[in-house]
Amino acid sequence: MLLVDPNTLFKFYQKVVPDLKENECLLLLLAARKKYWSEIARSEEVLRREVIREKDWNIFYRKIKKMSYVEGIYTDKNGKEIPAEAMAMFIILDPKDVLKAWNTLQKEMVDLLFQYVRGDTNALKQFKRIDVRWFSALHRSQSRKKYWLIDIDSKDEKLLNFVLEYLTPVWVSETKNGYHVIVPANEDAALTIFKDRVFDGVENIEIHKEPMTPIPGCLQGGFLVKEVKI
Repeated sequence: MLLVDPNTLFKFYQKVVPDLKENECLLLLLAARKKYWSEIARSEEVLRREVIREKDWNIFYRKIKKMSYVEGIYTDKNGKEIPAEAMAMFIILDPKDVLKAWNTLQKEMVDLLFQYVRGDTNALKQFKRIDVRWFSALHRSQSRKKYWLIDIDSKDEKLLNFVLEYLTPVWVSETKNGYHVIVPANEDAALTIFKDRVFDGVENIEIHKEPMTPIPGCLQGGFLVKEVKI
């Protein structure tokens, strides 16, 4: 089971997970990664996708808990069981717009229907993958910008303190390979990150405009993702 520390998960939920408008949702991913387990064929294999439709702790907790039961469930393309140590659960913290996503999906499916009518039998197979296509459409349909993510790919506290000199985060996680610093997408942070470019060229620091982060309180490649108190 990937969920280890529900208390940290609850604290993260309260401090970071945004409220959702009627047209918004959040996305969860369960993935296996090659850097955690070398036998994965690709760099990342998405094993499960979930949509958070409203901000409700009980619903959120149940989805995370269900997603975290992974033992003996997933296999690679050769039928070999993927171990829990290869997996991590992620949340994308910027809300997605379901209306934008529906327009995108509708256009794609109409196009596929025309392709099928013209004799492309492979197009029909995509209709069986409509759940995957819906999730993909949601992924591409940002509603509003809530956070940016500073990814420190090193367990170097000096680098972390350097970032904290310039930014005031809402949350900092210690991850398997370093730290994730989640900052509000406000004017002050934008000036620091994109105008002054304070972190440009700094080794082991990367800016992610899409704030996808391993879920605190859960295992990431066998490592428990923790809160860093600042």
